[in-house]
Amino acid sequence: MIYFVFFSLLELIHSSAQHPHLKDKVVLEPQRLVNVMTRIHDINLVADKERQFKSHCRVLEEKGMADEELLKYAWKDFSDTIEDLVVLLEGVGMLCPLQIRCSELPSLPSSPARDDESATASQVTKYVIPFHLKEKFLNKRWKKFCRQWKGISSIDKVLIFDFQAFLPPALFPFLLVKMIAESKLTNGMEPVISRHSGIFSMADSFYFMLIEVQKFNQIHVFAR
Repeated sequence: MIYFVFFSLLELIHSSAQHPHLKDKVVLEPQRLVNVMTRIHDINLVADKERQFKSHCRVLEEKGMADEELLKYAWKDFSDTIEDLVVLLEGVGMLCPLQIRCSELPSLPSSPARDDESATASQVTKYVIPFHLKEKFLNKRWKKFCRQWKGISSIDKVLIFDFQAFLPPALFPFLLVKMIAESKLTNGMEPVISRHSGIFSMADSFYFMLIEVQKFNQIHVFAR
């Protein structure tokens, strides 16, 4: 079953061009698309010079996440709505919306929320930008999680995808974005991610750790 789930995920990646919000979009100016991507890639270099965005850039540097205010600043010269640009870059694997618990963010003074607002107020949308993630190993975190999870196999099932002479640089970040989205759709665990690895689950039933091994042009999958 684990193999079926993972290969189904690969099918999802293959069909990502069929994103419902992208079906009616036609890019007539490829350079404009490149400009949109470049603004995100270099946003920390530009926004860090602005005093009001220094804390935003610090979060981006430490966690690889941007908020809507930072994206609005990055794309302030474009006529497109932020929603359209987010969908476009999500489709090509450059960012992914992720719901974050407010308890994980710095607290800010605010008026008490009404009961019917509490569920919404407890979460905020951040945008994961893979190439801004830190390089750190998650092997110890994976072993810790495996000790905590109940009712799962005690042995890792390992898959190795060998790309021989060349592993496309954008492939693993693209895979991370799709894994985050799939985990979110299936109500899985909150992903733990870094530049070259990530830990995910599908509906709290199947657990994966992905590792990009650049030296050997491979992607390793550990599953339970």
